[in-house]
Amino acid sequence: MAAIDWFIPSYLREEHHALRRARVLVGTAFGLTLAFVAGTLLRLAIGAVHPRALAVALASVLVVLAAPFVLRATGSLKLAGAMILVDYAASVVAMGVYAGGLTSPMIMAAPMAPLLAVFLLDSRAAILTAALLSLVIVVLAVLPLAGVELGREHEGRQDLLARALVLLMSMLLVTFIAAWHDRQRSEVESQLRQSEKLYRWIFEQTKDAVALSTPDGRQVDVNQAGVDLYGFDSKEELLARDAASFYVDPRDRDALVARLRACGYVQGMEVRHRKRGGEVMTVQSTVSTVRDDAGEVIRLVGIVRDVTAQKRAEAQRETVLAELADKNAELERFTYTVSHDLKSPLISIRSFLGLLEKDVEDGDRVRIGKDIGHIANAAKKMQILVDDLLELTRIRRQTESWSQVPLGAVAREVVELLAGRIAQRRARVEIAPDLPAVRGDRTLLRMIFQNLIENALKYSSNRRAPRVTVGLRRGGGETVYFVGDDGIGIAREDRDRVFGLFEQVDATEIGTGIGLTTVKRAVEVHGGRVWVESEGKGMGSTFCFTLPEADAGAGRRRRRPPG
Repeated sequence: MAAIDWFIPSYLREEHHALRRARVLVGTAFGLTLAFVAGTLLRLAIGAVHPRALAVALASVLVVLAAPFVLRATGSLKLAGAMILVDYAASVVAMGVYAGGLTSPMIMAAPMAPLLAVFLLDSRAAILTAALLSLVIVVLAVLPLAGVELGREHEGRQDLLARALVLLMSMLLVTFIAAWHDRQRSEVESQLRQSEKLYRWIFEQTKDAVALSTPDGRQVDVNQAGVDLYGFDSKEELLARDAASFYVDPRDRDALVARLRACGYVQGMEVRHRKRGGEVMTVQSTVSTVRDDAGEVIRLVGIVRDVTAQKRAEAQRETVLAELADKNAELERFTYTVSHDLKSPLISIRSFLGLLEKDVEDGDRVRIGKDIGHIANAAKKMQILVDDLLELTRIRRQTESWSQVPLGAVAREVVELLAGRIAQRRARVEIAPDLPAVRGDRTLLRMIFQNLIENALKYSSNRRAPRVTVGLRRGGGETVYFVGDDGIGIAREDRDRVFGLFEQVDATEIGTGIGLTTVKRAVEVHGGRVWVESEGKGMGSTFCFTLPEADAGAGRRRRRPPG
């Protein structure tokens, strides 16, 4: 079968009826060649052969052998079939004339010509062939009666007429059977073509990629959706690729084929495929098998759907849900803490208002002054807390107004703003000269440095001439900015806690515990992260954070940070 299929063009193999007819044609050509050669050799062995008959046999062999090569070169079943049919009919006539007339063994094969015409061409060719050969038979029957000797021995008139009648009846019967067979075949092939047309329409209209391949990975067919999905310019270009080459991990295809051989069907298997340009996508594959009569898998039929966006959306959904859970937990802590911290100064105010009323009645001016001072301090504490909360709530993730901001200039602005407090502490603030520009919101960046430098000054108050360092370090593919001090330090167990809302490392220091929470949120808005490094109590602290550096080109916007 492999030798026969070699003569059949690939596009004819895709249509079942065309493949069957092509195989019949090639097989008939080989069969007739053997028959012609064997018959000629047998005639030579029995006795002498007319030279013209020998020449006709040789020509027939050459023409019949040429037909499969014509089929391979042109792909035309009609042309190759016509060559064989005409050669067969001509051989019957020629051998009949030169090798015995109606007594020739070759003329007895004439009724097979219509049947051959049906298989190679159609019923019209069979009827035409039958009519022509019937005419030849009549002529061969009449010529001896007119005195033209064709056979080796003289035949009686009745024998010749009987032989001719048998041949004509056989020709008629075979032609009728051949025409009936061709009609049945045409109806079956018409139904098959309709089915193939419907299949092709569904195949091409399907929005998902549909592909046919062999178990060893040879691509057989693919619809236009598959061509578009994988980024190819044509179906032929895609089919030239091996199926395994699309898998990012070749072991995924091996696992798929193994499951198909065991179960015959795989649904919704998620694997990673690579497009023509190298882009990786996540696809969901549903694959089934086509088996031959022996139960062997001969085709894999796969439906491939790109679920990259869906998987990304699911991942984003999980991220949003996790962030929402964190925000809800933070909101609960926020609500509890705000109600607690605001309640304390309110209680103080109400208590001292009662004392103030009593002291006013008593006319105790000294105590009245102290009461008013306590009330003012409580109100001031409440005002500071409210201001810090408002500052925290103003932080938004809007990036439309972001620009390239030089961090060195921002840090120097903050130092000038805090010049009085720095002088009061007799502190020294050192700013690295190589701080780069970053892309972000200038107000939020100023807020980050102001909170960190104020925090460093606050917790260095027990030292004489404290030192605060603003700098950066590079490593691991990122730039880390830091504000370091030589103050009281932070214990290991408190490093994460300090960024929590209303958390204070040293409760004796005045503050609301919102500053570092504000820093954390501002850094996260810029897509960075923040942490603290400290060797422990009394060893100083270094607050580190990352920020996206400005693009080399002017003003290109970075992707909006997650959340």
